[in-house]
Amino acid sequence: MNNKGDILLVLLVIAGLTALVIYFYPKIGGYFDSTNSSNGSISINGTANQSITNIITTNQSDTNISVNNSSQQSNATANYTNQSGTNNSLQLPDLIVDSFNYSSTFLHNDSAGIKHYNLEVTLIIRNNGTSPAGNSTTMVDLNSLRRNLNTLEVSSGGTTNIVSSYENITAGSYTASAMLDWNYVISESKENNNGAIKEFTLRG
Repeated sequence: MNNKGDILLVLLVIAGLTALVIYFYPKIGGYFDSTNSSNGSISINGTANQSITNIITTNQSDTNISVNNSSQQSNATANYTNQSGTNNSLQLPDLIVDSFNYSSTFLHNDSAGIKHYNLEVTLIIRNNGTSPAGNSTTMVDLNSLRRNLNTLEVSSGGTTNIVSSYENITAGSYTASAMLDWNYVISESKENNNGAIKEFTLRG
């Protein structure tokens, strides 16, 4: 090894081996490139409140990606909502009182001079929902005189009329109230809009 040429040769061999190790070590065990391997798995560990953006270019369909934040992870487990799903409430009927009126016909004065009338209370019921509303019961109350009236099916967007008649009633102040689907036999998109009240006076 006294020859300078031999020393130079040994140095060149050592340098070459070092270069080979540096080149091949990442591919053997120091680093695994999942984009060049089938069924690759990428694990990304972030710190608290860290926003991680990953851009991966690969032609492989079986690459699994897992993102783990150490603490206070935001939306780690996503609650998926199908934005194209249909709200079931839109597929139900919705009965409302579209109109609530009364009409009276004078009959006579009694011996005390009090006027008597025939009275009709009329409701127009509308279905604002997107499904038909089947047969139901409408309750009409006039000064605590209650009646339950059969109500026929109402198509989506359609209407039906209910008339409650009263004969030979005296002049005075009256409160008429109505409640649709009185027995709750129809499932509606809204259950809190089925009532109406009408106050009026029959002159004495």
